[in-house]
Amino acid sequence: MSAFKLFWQRRHLLALLMVGLLASLLLAACGDSTATGTTAAATTAAATTKAATTAAASATTAAASATTAAASATTAAASATTAAASATTAAATGGQPVTIRIATGDSGDGLAPYNKIKDEFEKANPDIKIKIEPVTDSDYYGSLLTQVASGKGPDLILVGDDAVAQFVKKGAFEDLTPYINGSNGGEKLDTSIFFPGVYQTGTYLNKPYVLTKDYTSICVLYNKELFKAANLPEPTADWTWEDFLATAQKLTIKDANGKITQYGVQLPAAWPRGFEAIAFSYGAKLISDDGTKYTGFLDSEAATKALQFYVDLYNKGYAPPPSDINKFLGGNDNFNQGTAAMQVVGHWPQSGYLKNPKLTDNLGVAGLPKGTVKANAIAWSGFGIYSKSANKAAAWKVLRYITGADGAKTWVDWGLSSVQSIAAQTKVAQDKIWADQAQYFKPITANSTPYWNDAGGPELSNAMQAALTDPNANVADLLKAAASKADKKLQEKIASDK
Repeated sequence: MSAFKLFWQRRHLLALLMVGLLASLLLAACGDSTATGTTAAATTAAATTKAATTAAASATTAAASATTAAASATTAAASATTAAASATTAAATGGQPVTIRIATGDSGDGLAPYNKIKDEFEKANPDIKIKIEPVTDSDYYGSLLTQVASGKGPDLILVGDDAVAQFVKKGAFEDLTPYINGSNGGEKLDTSIFFPGVYQTGTYLNKPYVLTKDYTSICVLYNKELFKAANLPEPTADWTWEDFLATAQKLTIKDANGKITQYGVQLPAAWPRGFEAIAFSYGAKLISDDGTKYTGFLDSEAATKALQFYVDLYNKGYAPPPSDINKFLGGNDNFNQGTAAMQVVGHWPQSGYLKNPKLTDNLGVAGLPKGTVKANAIAWSGFGIYSKSANKAAAWKVLRYITGADGAKTWVDWGLSSVQSIAAQTKVAQDKIWADQAQYFKPITANSTPYWNDAGGPELSNAMQAALTDPNANVADLLKAAASKADKKLQEKIASDK
């Protein structure tokens, strides 16, 4: 038997004996006939805690000596409970701390918040160690699903909003319901601390599987100095797409030779999520409620109007052409360089822009304009517990910490926090506007189907690329073709998984 294991067993036994003795003395002082039963109950930490608490309640009208004994018993009981919990975790690994593996697609400087949270958690929980495992494979999801299929997946897995349903369908994630409500014996979690629209992203078929790391809404960044130079008022919370278009037109400037020197707005190219946000504001829904059909939705009149509006901003010269259509957000840097007055984007570039001397004091943020409705779309990532983890109780303890208020205090320095109380404390004025958009979130299409990345996502992206690279393209025809192809792929995937 190892010295470490022997130490824990002796410490546990000693704590139990102390609690039993003190509780018995207290009950005797109070004249309680249940002292014998209490001593027997002291064989477990949970029963000891209950007995000591009952005894303490009875002692409130007893003599001062009994009150002192009750206080001592309560302290000992609490120590025994803590020791019992730690002993349970240690026993599972032969007296050694449990190691919880966390898979992430982040790397380099992006691991800084992980390591900070890791150090803080391990200091408070010496019986659990955290191992951060960056996945550098270009096929991040494929690599993780291979580990899952082998039965050797990490205890906690980070996924984006596009893969929650996919990973649940593959059996990768544990249903968090009994963990959240505490019915499995762990510490429960009050989910009302989160923004509802953000928390919902980690659910599938009304069950929670993933808790938020960070997220962003889609907003319009704008250069206050360029607005002032054009004698234009800054955007308001109730502006519309008609207001947006008029503003982009006035902020597009040409020189004497007709060359554009300043664009009205930099757009996110063929990014499906950016388009979803705009389409939602036009009242569009890109897939059927049951997640089995794109035709009639992806190619609906509302979706077509939204994409036509988006493409026209490029074709009419109000937005710079993508520098590389295959790069995320088109590869442009116009807004940062001061050659675009606005940018439709997520929260990610804001911290860099605030370090730009041209934008430090001139960076404004506005919510997406209103179409037929006020709407927005989330871009998000979160952690789920691997369904075959050998250490689910410890994994939940880590998950609860890193996604709750404790972890949020660190994540908020790197992105938007889903914990409302932490978000309210931000010192970055712009972040309050980003967070305010959470109330307008509509469920993203990937929430409705586990096959978004196999069907709808790629086909929508292809249609957008075609529309942006061919000024004569027929948007309606492109979306009809995309919906048809997506439906074919979707039905093939559904059939193959039966």
